[in-house]
Amino acid sequence: MIYKKYFLNLSQFDNKLSLMKLIYTFLFVVFASLLFAQQISVASFERRDNDLDARVNYPVKDQNNDVCALIKIETTQTGFVFEGGQLGITKTEQKVGEYWVYLPYGSKIITIKHQQLGVLRDYAFPIYIDKATVYLMKLTTGKVTVVVEEPEIITEWIVIESTPSEAQVYIDDKPVGKTPFSGKYNLGEHSYRIELPMYHNDAGKFALDANSGRKNINVSLKPNFGSITVSSSPENGADVLLDNKPTGQKTPCTLTEILSGTHRITLKKNMYYDAYQEVLVEDSKTSTITLLMSPGFGNLVVKTNPTADIYINGSKAGTGEVTERKTSGFYTVEARKDKHSPDSKTVEVTDGQTSNVELTPKPNYGQLDISTTPPGVEIYLAGENKGTTPVTLRQLLVGEYKLELRKTGYASITKNITILHNETTEISETLQNGMQVSITSTPVGATIEIDGVSSGKTPYGGNLSFGNHSVKLTNNAKVVNESISVTQGGKTSWSFNVSETKDFTETVSGVNIEMVAIKGGTFTMGSPASEADRNSDETQHQVTVSEIKRSVHARR
Repeated sequence: MIYKKYFLNLSQFDNKLSLMKLIYTFLFVVFASLLFAQQISVASFERRDNDLDARVNYPVKDQNNDVCALIKIETTQTGFVFEGGQLGITKTEQKVGEYWVYLPYGSKIITIKHQQLGVLRDYAFPIYIDKATVYLMKLTTGKVTVVVEEPEIITEWIVIESTPSEAQVYIDDKPVGKTPFSGKYNLGEHSYRIELPMYHNDAGKFALDANSGRKNINVSLKPNFGSITVSSSPENGADVLLDNKPTGQKTPCTLTEILSGTHRITLKKNMYYDAYQEVLVEDSKTSTITLLMSPGFGNLVVKTNPTADIYINGSKAGTGEVTERKTSGFYTVEARKDKHSPDSKTVEVTDGQTSNVELTPKPNYGQLDISTTPPGVEIYLAGENKGTTPVTLRQLLVGEYKLELRKTGYASITKNITILHNETTEISETLQNGMQVSITSTPVGATIEIDGVSSGKTPYGGNLSFGNHSVKLTNNAKVVNESISVTQGGKTSWSFNVSETKDFTETVSGVNIEMVAIKGGTFTMGSPASEADRNSDETQHQVTVSEIKRSVHARR
């Protein structure tokens, strides 16, 4: 265009001076263009292993989820644009006095462009570019002093939406926000990239044209994950680990949204050895695996005859029959039962095997010899009738027992006895056939008959056999018939009224005294010498009463 412009206007100059000025101007423009093209160069390029910005402080991952290399480009100028080779540039950030350019590892070249300083095209890196490594490039450039009048910038809208949303949007390798995204950009062609964890990236180009208006891009991101259904055998309830990290789930279960690729599933369960398996997860698919867990235990089965308490290594495990899982090793099992000698064994438990043990505690016996006076007494031992005396009771389990001896007409005997192992306990008892009783009357001196046998006069004291007895009291014309019961621990004294019919009542000193008419005669008064609890002044003596008549006093 420059050549064409100046040659078309040669006819306008009519002297050599003007022509020379034109030629000098033309050469200056060409020289300036060549000078600008050579104003970007690389002064040095080196690897900085002690700089951890790429690996630790500010890491960036490429499309393959690898950590990028970081090229720090030192320059005093701004306005640079960077382009990579086939692998492209992942991210560019402008810092104070430098640019940070993130590249995939293995990148070979970089192109550096500037509006005024020109282009450094396809600069080949002098050393291999490793992942997560920082490199320092120092640029030597000319100084931009040209003041350019900015033309009017024409822009157009771009709208980018994704399913699912909230994906990170990059336009021309610069992060601009998340979907749904809208923004204005210069007319022309631009690149875009959409990234969302657990989904495949989507990338492409779009062109903005003032005549076409707004550009819309709708993207359905493809899942970069699948699912794993995990079950376990021979039992469920195993803890599930994914790539050695707990998932918080137990078998059977389904692990969802697992990044596509190969993963290790590990199962852990108490008393089982760990089981693991590699599984390939594919996009939007469910992989199904069943892991067989090997038991790290054996079954210990203990039975007793007769039923007894079971102890394993000294700790009670149950009664009668017990089944427990035990890790491999030796165990002491014991059966304990009251009044029996314990039975114990040592048993070995092996992984995956069942060990059966039967224990038989032996009973401890003693015997009991019982004799009584009189014989024929019923024997009750711990409430169970064991026959009558005399007898020898054999095969009695050792221990404490309640012994009762019973016979009609005799006092029962109750006592606690102890039966000892391989020993004979001897019991000899005499049962009482009655007890001392007393019978009194009002008035005293009544004739008494017991069971039809004359027994003197009241008060009466004597021994009566256990059981029911008839008592007849006679006082002149007054006769009283009663029945008494003599029992062990029961009543021992009785009193009966055999007074004749009342005659009148007299009040003496405000007390009503019942008076009885007595015919004149001589009577014996006092207590006989044989009466129990007799006072010294209660001797018997004769009293003569004359027959008298008395008036009846009215009660006050």
